[in-house]
Amino acid sequence: MKRKNILITITLVLFIFCTSFTASAASGTNILYKESDLGEGWWQYDYVIENTSTNGEYLYEVYLDFEEADVYGFQLQSGWDYSVWEGWNYQATYLNTYSIGPAYDISSGSSLAGFNFKVNSRLGDISYTAYFDDWSYIAGTTAIVPEPISTTLFLTGAVIMAIRRFLNYSSAASSHKLSSLLSHSNYKYLTGGKYNEIHK
Repeated sequence: MKRKNILITITLVLFIFCTSFTASAASGTNILYKESDLGEGWWQYDYVIENTSTNGEYLYEVYLDFEEADVYGFQLQSGWDYSVWEGWNYQATYLNTYSIGPAYDISSGSSLAGFNFKVNSRLGDISYTAYFDDWSYIAGTTAIVPEPISTTLFLTGAVIMAIRRFLNYSSAASSHKLSSLLSHSNYKYLTGGKYNEIHK
């Protein structure tokens, strides 16, 4: 009986350990950056956010933390908003950005560029916290991307941004065409004059 209880206890401990390990290893991200010296004490940072999760989690929000500095955040790409990012942020200690909906989240195994700002000090590697749609989060440190990998990575990110903007534009154009098609004159044509009968 005693041996049986010991075996049960060991099994439970191993189960809890394995479950915890799996949960902690599921979500993951890399935030990589390119650093540019703008002169006169100003530096520009261009970031790519990679979702390295293994269980299909979607990444939807990121905080970047640093020592107090004056930061000018460049415009974020379509589908992403912020509390502190675009424009001047004086004596800021963090920037954050988040997607405006699931369609813009960063899916597992993919990356997204277009998170850029300039700052009046050289930040280098900084801390970040990334949040996922399964309520998990990851804390880590950004890393600089060595050449020539950075060029390829950021060009890929730029292509993805361009595709997303094209798709958004195409969707808006289609909606506009449909709206025009259903205008009073066209609607009358499409419904064989029933429009006027209903709206006399």
